[in-house]
Parts: sequence; C-alpha cells; structure tokens
Amino acid sequence: MKFIGIIASLIIVLLTALIYLDSLDNGFIWDDDVHIYKASYMKSSTGLTDIWVENATPQYYPLTTTIFWLGDKAWGLNPKGYHILSLVIHILNALLLYSLIKKLFYPLAFPVALIFAIHPIGVETVAWASELKNLLALFFFLLSFSGYLKFLSTKKSKYYLLTIIAFIAAVFSKYTAVSFAFIPLLHGFWLKGKIKKRELKLSIPFILIGLLAGLNAVFTEIYNVGARGAEWSLSYLDKMILIGKTSLFYIYKVIYPKDFIFIYPRWQIRTLDILEWLPILTLLSLISLLSLYRKRVNRAITALFTFYLISIFPASGFFNVFPMKYSYVADHFSYLSTPWIILLFFALIYPSYRYLLKTIKPKKSIYLKLILTITLSITAIFLSIGSNRLTGNYKDEITLYKSIIAKNPGCWMANANLAILYTESDKNRLALKHYRDAIASEPNVASIYYNLGNLYYKIGDYDSAINSYMAAITSKPGYGESYANLANTYRAKGEPDKAIEHYKRALLFKPDAIVYFNLGNIYYQLGEYKEAMESYRETLKADPNYSRVHINLALSYYELKEYAKAKEHYRLALAADSPLTDETRAIFKQLP
Repeated sequence: MKFIGIIASLIIVLLTALIYLDSLDNGFIWDDDVHIYKASYMKSSTGLTDIWVENATPQYYPLTTTIFWLGDKAWGLNPKGYHILSLVIHILNALLLYSLIKKLFYPLAFPVALIFAIHPIGVETVAWASELKNLLALFFFLLSFSGYLKFLSTKKSKYYLLTIIAFIAAVFSKYTAVSFAFIPLLHGFWLKGKIKKRELKLSIPFILIGLLAGLNAVFTEIYNVGARGAEWSLSYLDKMILIGKTSLFYIYKVIYPKDFIFIYPRWQIRTLDILEWLPILTLLSLISLLSLYRKRVNRAITALFTFYLISIFPASGFFNVFPMKYSYVADHFSYLSTPWIILLFFALIYPSYRYLLKTIKPKKSIYLKLILTITLSITAIFLSIGSNRLTGNYKDEITLYKSIIAKNPGCWMANANLAILYTESDKNRLALKHYRDAIASEPNVASIYYNLGNLYYKIGDYDSAINSYMAAITSKPGYGESYANLANTYRAKGEPDKAIEHYKRALLFKPDAIVYFNLGNIYYQLGEYKEAMESYRETLKADPNYSRVHINLALSYYELKEYAKAKEHYRLALAADSPLTDETRAIFKQLP
C-alpha cells in the first residue's frame, strides 16, 4: 500500500509540474504591482513592521505579504521566483489533500487529489503571483485539518494546539480560511450522525478567531480596498439571488471545465424575473431534502455539501468584495472550495460503483476497475491539456486582456487596461479602439475618459482631449486630476485664462504641489509675478521637497527687482541641483 501511495504521489507531482512548466516564465499581471513589485513596504527598512503592525498593506494578509517580502529579498523583481513558489505550494496542497482524504474516504483519495491538482479552475490561482494568498490559505487549512484528525486519534493536546496555530496561519494568509471553524462540527456529524458537546467545545476557539478575522475582512474590503458605492449597492433580495447563482456556478465549472475567463461577464440581477430565483430555490431544496432524509442519505454527502456552501459563502455575493465591480464570480474565489466539490462528486458516484462490484461476478470486476481507470486517465489528459493551454493566458498583461476580450468582449475593464498598455507602447490607434469599446460597454466610468483624454493630449488632439476630460468630470464631478489635465490642455492650446480657471478648480479637489507649480508658471508667463510667487509658495507648502520651484521663485523675485531674495532661491536651486539654462545662470552671475 505504501508503494501505491508513492506512485500516486509521483503521478500528481509530475503531471502538475508538466502542466505548469511553461507558465514559470510568465510575468506579473493585474494587481501584482500593488502587492509585490511597487509596494512601498517591500524595500522599506521597516517592511515587516509595516506589514504586521502598521497595516500598510491593501488587505491584512500579513503571512502572505511576509512571503512576498522574503521573495523580494531572495530573487528581487524576477516574477519567476513567485511562479515557482506558487507551483510548489499547489503541488504540496494536492499531496496534503491526498493524505487527508486517505484518512476520511480512502478509495477516493487519489482521484480527488489528482483532479484538484490538474483542474483548469485552479490555473488562475497558480499562474497569478498575487494569489499566493489562496495557495497558502489552503496549505495551512489542510495542515490544520490533518492536525485535528491527529488530535482526535491520539487525544494529545499538542496536536490541538498545532491545529489552532495552523488555522491562524491560514487566516493570516487569506480570510476565507475562516470556514475551517466549522470542520470539528461537520466532522463530528460525519462520524456520528450528530454534533455532540465535545465538538462544540472544540470549535469555540476556531469560531472566535474566525469571527474576528471575518469582521476585519469585511471592514478592510469596504474601507481599505474600496468595495463600496453604486456597484455594491445590492438589496438583500439581490444578494439571495447571487448566493444561489454563485454557489452553483462553481459546481458547474468544476463538472464542465470549459470557457474559463479571468473576468466573467457581470450578471444583471433582475429580482422580478422568476428564473433568477431558480438557483437559490435549488440550493434551498437540496438543503431541505438532505435534512428531511438525513437518516437515509450518506452523512458524508450532507457534510461535504454543507461545508462547500460554508466555504464559498464569503465569496458568494453576500459580502462586498472589490472584484464584484467587474464580475460576481472569479475562478480564484473557489480555490479553497474546489477540493470539497470534487470530493462531493466522487462521493455521490462511489455508492454506484460499490453496488456494481457487489452485483457482477468477481471475475468481471477487473473489467469495471479497468473502465474506471481508463475513464480517469482520459479525464486527466483532457483536464491537463485544458489547464496547460489556459496558463498561456497569464504570460503578460496584454495577453491576459486579449484572452478576456476574446470571450467577454463587453468587459470594459479589460478594454480600458489594454488601451493603457497600447498607449504606453505608442500603439495609439489600437488604444483608441479599446477606449471606445470600453466606453460603449460602460459609459459612466470617469477613469476611462480621463485616460482617453491623456491619449488625445499625447497625440496633440487638444479639442478631443478637452471633451474627454469634461466627460470624466461629468461622471465624477470632484475629479481633481481631470481638472488639472484639462488646465494643462488649455495651456497647451494657448488659452491661459481657461487654464488658470481649471487649475483653481483642480486645487479645490486636489491641492497638489505640481498643480500649484503649473498655475504659478502661467502667471509668470503672463508677467503676473506676485501671483506666480504666491502659487510657488503654496507649492512648497504642499511639498517642501519640491526643489524645482526655487529657480522659478528666484526668477520671479528677479523680475520684481528683489535681488536678495532672488539670490537666496537661486542658491537653493543650485544646492538642489536643479536644471538651469545658460541664460538663467548669466542673469544671476551679473547680480552683485
């Protein structure tokens, strides 16, 4: 049996590694900049303090962020290090799952672990560096579950303590791991058909930790990440519909592994449409049937289905999470739930297999086992090919956005982000096309008009730039950056009065040093030196280190014949190594 376990483990390791081998050379995508290569705490001397104590991260996943921090020290900005790490942890998760299910449902351990390891629904998590949090959360979740089973078999309190420590590590990796708090209860039901006081007592620490972590996660998503506003203003009826649709969606994607998209189309919730209620009614009917016929139904089925619903609930649409701005579902939301979907599926068909074994002649049972082996092999090949192809979508950001648009052409976010990338690489026609496609799909996103305005400004089409910035302001009236760039455009057009007007409006919403500086420059060009100096002084108030302003102040004082102050700021400009023209140097050399 040990030899069979080694062979099974090798198959899982080698096949999974083969699937993801090409993806190890993939780059960073999506929000990897926020979490990894542009994060201030990565290079800070107080990085670990910032991560654990100062809450300087977008989301409080301190263990995951610490791994990112250590990765930066080990391999710098090379994304390959993170991709290798992700693959290794995913393989370890599959092996831990194999080991765990052998203790729970031995005959199903290998097929469940294998399918989990190679299923395309996991590609998004494994191939996306920032989703290390998912991988780590499941890793510690499985360690915690294994520790709990060890505690039950040995009665040694040290294993219960290790279970709690692993659970805390899972929560510090990603909050969705709080679902483990219900494992003691459901495991007790699985074994005995009811939950006893002992399971309730054992669950208390996990439930308390999970409750605190869950509340912190809800607060963080709303107030730190920004999951609030019109996009998240759903009624409780809307949320009930979403819970049904999202919960069944992931089961469907596991059973029918096709058409995976990084950003799925965002559903329109229609509360008055009876068809919208079918998913949640289906879920409630299944729960009712399992409850009514609990003595006839295999307890494993009830426990697994219940735990799946608990584990997917944080991402079911009931709580605000930022990605709901683009779509209510995402493959990586289901990474911690996928093992239980797969195990549930095999647990449902296993009784039929056992029944066939009992009814056919012993000599023919070998043919049944051969058929099942061939079926599993064909399924594994099909899933492996699908996963390997899917990893190519994560090669770089342009490839990712193209893959989204190919299957979800109405995705405004993919079109808008692709347009930004094309603008950066001077493919302006392609950029314009994708900005227009983004606006056609979602005409009320201010940032799209703002970035389109920047493109028009770049190519010298100032009238179109003005129209775009005005559209951005219409969508978001307090958009200070749009006012500032609108002022820049009027300045470039040679309309200083309108430029001054919009710089002042920009300062009402964005009192930024560069806006004050640009306003001062217009006043200087108009010969209004006192107004220019006032703006330059405000520049230094907004940013005392904005050294470029000193030469402008020096020239303004020179024009007003206040030579002592002019020389003072000229010296400050020299000390700051500000770029000076020969003409400016000549002016100040002649001063006594």
